[in-house]
Amino acid sequence: AVTYISNYTAKISKENLNLERKKVFVIHNGVDIESDKEVAKPDFLPAGKYLLALGMVLEKKNFHVLINFLEKLTDYNLVIAGDNSSSYARMILKTVNNRKLQNRVILPGMVSEDDKIFLYKNCSAFLFPSRMEGFGLPVIEAMRFGKPVFISNKTSLPEIGGELAYYWNDFDPDHMATVFNSKMQE
Repeated sequence: AVTYISNYTAKISKENLNLERKKVFVIHNGVDIESDKEVAKPDFLPAGKYLLALGMVLEKKNFHVLINFLEKLTDYNLVIAGDNSSSYARMILKTVNNRKLQNRVILPGMVSEDDKIFLYKNCSAFLFPSRMEGFGLPVIEAMRFGKPVFISNKTSLPEIGGELAYYWNDFDPDHMATVFNSKMQE
């Protein structure tokens, strides 16, 4: 038997592997995060409302589109939390610096479990514009905290977000801002 974390990953495997004699099962991930835990505000977090993106800062996560999107908004800061040692993360940091957005875009790198809990608990919304996911665990973590979730309509994300998420069909910043502003007012 072969188990997968999403129907999407099962579909891709079936297209690329010979599984004709194997039983195939899909078992979605769950979350085990202490959403009720009291935690302190991280030192790196400035005052004001913020949007959260969390995950490895890699090209497939598509976090760079959030910079153009943020420029369409005036009321929010943006936190992109996750390992930021990649060349892609350095490109995002350079863009932030070139556009003089250091006070609005924070890339703290890897965060502790307590900091992650605080970030989820206190963000205005969770953003995940990824172009390639086998599952997308941060999506269901954010949902566990009852946050509005804005994600791409790519790969496994529609399966994971279901009817509870809001979707970006493309990454044009005007489109992203229109979807965001519309859904945040509901």
